[in-house]
Amino acid sequence: MWQPGGEVLTSCSANHDEDALQAANETDPKSVQRFGAELYRQQEAETNRGQARRNKSGDADVPARQQLHERRARFDDARARQAANSGALDSDDDETVGGGGKRRRVEGEEDDFYQAAKQLGKKKKEGRTAAKAGPTIHAPLPDELADGARKVTTQIEKNRGLTAQRRKDIKNPRKKHRMAFDKAQKRRKGQVPSMRQGGPSYGGEATGIKSKVSKSRRFS
Repeated sequence: MWQPGGEVLTSCSANHDEDALQAANETDPKSVQRFGAELYRQQEAETNRGQARRNKSGDADVPARQQLHERRARFDDARARQAANSGALDSDDDETVGGGGKRRRVEGEEDDFYQAAKQLGKKKKEGRTAAKAGPTIHAPLPDELADGARKVTTQIEKNRGLTAQRRKDIKNPRKKHRMAFDKAQKRRKGQVPSMRQGGPSYGGEATGIKSKVSKSRRFS
């Protein structure tokens, strides 16, 4: 609340402020003016804080991007300054710089080394150009004139089309199955001994006895 002749307390409510303003009006008009100005500033600050609280977002700290025409004008100014600086440097190089400065090489003052290097570079460039150009294409020769119909080739005569290429020995299905059967028979004879016909007496193994081959079974 407000006290005449004292300081303004900012923690008072709106009703207390109105009562204090009416009491001050009855006592001192100047105090009313000071109190009214302070009350207006306080309400304005409260309004600004509420507005800032409502408008607060994650993009508040991001600087605003300039417009396109402003960025383009700034870029053009920078390019103009760069071109002006490069032109000034070129004009300085054309003239002799005092105090031991260097001077640009003139076309007529090149020595043999620079001329040889330039010729070598020119030859390499011509070689690369010729390699990229490719072979020279000539016009096709005219067809030979022949009497009567032309002879056909073996490929045209057989007219096989897209027939798959097969081996000559297995081209016939019957022969292919016969070869597979013979191969299976040989494999079976090595796995299981064939039946022997009885003879007068045992004369030993016809193929010999192999000491490293064992076909017996062990009973545990």
